[in-house]
Amino acid sequence: MLTKSKVIFASVIVLGLLAWWLFPFGGEEAAIKKQLKEIVALVEKENAESMIEAAMRSRKLSAFFVDGARIEYLPGRSVRVEGDVMAGAFLQARGMAESISIWVMRHEVALAEDAASAVSTVKASAGVSMQGGETESQTLTHQLDWRKVDGDWRISGVQVISD
Repeated sequence: MLTKSKVIFASVIVLGLLAWWLFPFGGEEAAIKKQLKEIVALVEKENAESMIEAAMRSRKLSAFFVDGARIEYLPGRSVRVEGDVMAGAFLQARGMAESISIWVMRHEVALAEDAASAVSTVKASAGVSMQGGETESQTLTHQLDWRKVDGDWRISGVQVISD
């Protein structure tokens, strides 16, 4: 009888591990939060970097956005951009900065009923040291519109919102 209970216990553990591996903990909300963490890691810059490294990071960063995404980067200032243009804009902005740091204070995700889109609210603080020594910091709250494309979450819009 003891052997049978050990087999049942082991089976439950194996099934639990298999379910955890097949269905990642946290679901779609966790996947979106992971995407934002990857974006922040790509944007941050601690030291000087080669032009090749900056270009690769900018190209990777642009892949997190759908083509034609509308980006409001400051209140009342927005652009609609395609992937190649976005990579170039990221590269240019990155080249002007000596260092970039981002601290995400809050990130809340709401999935749409169709599970193919979502909206998240992100409150973050950014600090930028420019090449000439000028330093700027700002805390803003953004609404990110997400769309699931080929199984991955991509940003389709960014709006600055008031707290």
